[in-house]
Amino acid sequence: MSDSSHFKAQLREGWNGAAVGWRLWAETLEVAAQGLSNRLVELAQVKEGDHVLDIGTGIGEPAITAARKVGPNGRVLGVDLSREMLAVARERAKAVQLQNIGFREGDIENIILPSSHFNAVIARWSLMFLVNVHDFLVKVQKTMIPGARFAAAVWSEPAKVPVITVTTNAVASVLNQSLHTSGMPGPFALSDSLALEQVFNKAGYRDVKSERFEVTFQFKSARDYANYSQSVSALARPMLSTKPADVQEQAWNAVEKAAKQYESSTGSIIMKNQAICVVGTR
Repeated sequence: MSDSSHFKAQLREGWNGAAVGWRLWAETLEVAAQGLSNRLVELAQVKEGDHVLDIGTGIGEPAITAARKVGPNGRVLGVDLSREMLAVARERAKAVQLQNIGFREGDIENIILPSSHFNAVIARWSLMFLVNVHDFLVKVQKTMIPGARFAAAVWSEPAKVPVITVTTNAVASVLNQSLHTSGMPGPFALSDSLALEQVFNKAGYRDVKSERFEVTFQFKSARDYANYSQSVSALARPMLSTKPADVQEQAWNAVEKAAKQYESSTGSIIMKNQAICVVGTR
């Protein structure tokens, strides 16, 4: 198995394993991220009747937001590597009675899609996990009609994304090893906004620009945040799963303790995070 295939197999396993947690915490996640989904749909200029592609849709966002925008005459396709995450996406779309949205399992870097078909492409927190971002951007551009826009969101640098790094840093400290591999795809692989713009430019997109967007997560308590991370983290969960029970307990206690630096006067945890939005036109 090639390094790329091995990475994707691990990625698929990690997200499949986290899907139960994402279902459990879907409301917390989407309350925090709804503004970002709205902004991506706005940047992509999604409108009534459009055909929209959502890359790495996960539990269905921003596909569901786009489906509401395109209306009954439009259509949204959400693609993801994880079968279990897509199961949650389908449940969520059914719960809000959307008939104009479909989901497809597949490796987004290799999936075959129709040419000159989509009026807009959107991607929330998925481009960072691609093995070859440039080649993917070139390929997906061929699925877009002339003038269509691709709007994506990625995470900013680690220091500005505590909802992830409070957990990964605490767990890494307990295990005495890094949870992030330098030079490999991951949450912060595209955290340099200028480099991100350059990737889009080199792939042939026009009028490329980026902006910062604040995403605020709120939890009832530090323990609530630790429970959330224990459920949804595709990095910490798999790494800890092979460790003895006492080490796992030590790690999650460390996560809870680290989260207290974001504690408000009421005891709730408020974490302000920074995402980067980038948009380019075919």
